[in-house]
Amino acid sequence: MSRDQGRSAYLEYLNLDRILDAQRVRTEPEEHDEMLFIIFHQATELWFKLLLHELTAAREAFSKDEPVVPKLARTQQILLLLNNQWLILDTLTPAAFHRIRPLLGPASGMYSEQYRALEFLLGRRHPAWRDLAPEYATGPSLFDELIGYLHRRGHPVPKRFLEGDRCRSRDTTPELVGIFQGIYAAGHHGVEYEICEQLAGIDAYLREWRLRHLEIVRKHLADQPGTGGTSGAGYLSGTIDALYFPELVKPHDI
Repeated sequence: MSRDQGRSAYLEYLNLDRILDAQRVRTEPEEHDEMLFIIFHQATELWFKLLLHELTAAREAFSKDEPVVPKLARTQQILLLLNNQWLILDTLTPAAFHRIRPLLGPASGMYSEQYRALEFLLGRRHPAWRDLAPEYATGPSLFDELIGYLHRRGHPVPKRFLEGDRCRSRDTTPELVGIFQGIYAAGHHGVEYEICEQLAGIDAYLREWRLRHLEIVRKHLADQPGTGGTSGAGYLSGTIDALYFPELVKPHDI
């Protein structure tokens, strides 16, 4: 194979022409840091796509009693990368951001279809946002399939958790804490224990992601409203401690 053939095959397989042509700087005169701002958010959306890919596969693996830990472990590593990615955006100064902001209009990560899809997949289903990711707004969440998986492995899951409405947002379920207490009490062994640790780690990384987002917004906006029409930092601060798997935290506290 010639060098030109190899180059063409690489470009074609990765569709690089389209990807590398997707960064359109709009500031006039050009703001140097706008390229950073665009690539940061585009890269975030690409990693969101991989998170959806892995977590959807994990949900299916639970439903089929197939190995799921490797998918959850990979999800944690993706989230670690996303958290570290904030360090790059943190080099954007508030002055540079405010030169970019007028071009954003109402654009906001609040309207990210993939972020809402991740929330729906993890069990947090806000009725007001279902139109952004309708294919993830119905059907079992990852937690629903986890509960079914644990039931089939002999854990005493109450019947109502196996037959409930899977379209609504999931509430914290204190009745299930005892099941996870039993899993943790069994010690550092067994696939159920490893699954719980992986899910708790995913929750911790997602909380850290929201916290780092809040810190960046405070740096760039202070008390100003967000571009999506929210109160900005005030809105984000209210989301920090909203866990997806709160039942997995309780056993460690006892």
